[in-house]
Amino acid sequence: MEFPVGQIDIPTVYPTLAEHKPKVKPKPKTQNYNPYNCVSYVNWRTGGKVVKGIGTAKNHPINSLIPAEGAIVVLDYKPLGHLAYVEKVSAETITISECNALYPNGPCGSREINKNDSSIKGYFYVH
Repeated sequence: MEFPVGQIDIPTVYPTLAEHKPKVKPKPKTQNYNPYNCVSYVNWRTGGKVVKGIGTAKNHPINSLIPAEGAIVVLDYKPLGHLAYVEKVSAETITISECNALYPNGPCGSREINKNDSSIKGYFYVH
């Protein structure tokens, strides 16, 4: 599946907390992530709040159908699903950051998607 090209923010090495300042402070053991794994990136971005033992992204639970900044968006991309981090919510779109996506210069970036995109299964609010 091809993703639309959005604003690109690609790490040249695995980022540290000094390079990226997530809204939720990560636990020390989650300071780095694998840019070729969406679950790893979202787990790092949320400070270890991805539900454990889900197997694949498509199995991640949702607890809302309404987007919010700082939430995890669960996307129904075949065959394994996809997780991304909600950076911003506007009237019609959400801006997500993600890894293990098809960007022209590397595996990580950000893009806008329509709030009504049929691939959105729902959101998981990080508490």
